[in-house]
Amino acid sequence: MFWIDPFLLLGAGLLIALLAKHRFHGPRDGPWVLGASAATLALFLFISIGMFADLPLLRQFAQHLYDLIAGPGATGTAVMLNGGIWNIIPPTATYTTLPPGWMMASILMFTLYPAYLWAGIVLGRLLFGRKPWHLGILGATEMYDAENLRIK
Repeated sequence: MFWIDPFLLLGAGLLIALLAKHRFHGPRDGPWVLGASAATLALFLFISIGMFADLPLLRQFAQHLYDLIAGPGATGTAVMLNGGIWNIIPPTATYTTLPPGWMMASILMFTLYPAYLWAGIVLGRLLFGRKPWHLGILGATEMYDAENLRIK
């Protein structure tokens, strides 16, 4: 669902940054972060494009979710665009019957998935720090000794 995926990808980026700091740190955490990012994007794109294109493999498992979100007989395309919030397209619409404007908006959303994940990783590194000894913004209060406000 295009309206939820950006937040999920941002959260996944935060989680990748946190895991990279605490579990997979070392002289070079880049390969782990790159691998985790690639796996996350592959999973999101497979499921999202599969739902959008109404692939039979995903439809078998997700039809109950489609019915719950967009009503009985809904397609994956309608669920991705309407997301259970709006009524942009009819519940039975498919990607082949979409107006060109909505198809271009859908393609734009898919192409922005890496940017959402990257923003989550960057935000996570700012909030948590990059290495175990980095405090990040959330750890800035730990820099000060409570007794005499001396910088550690």
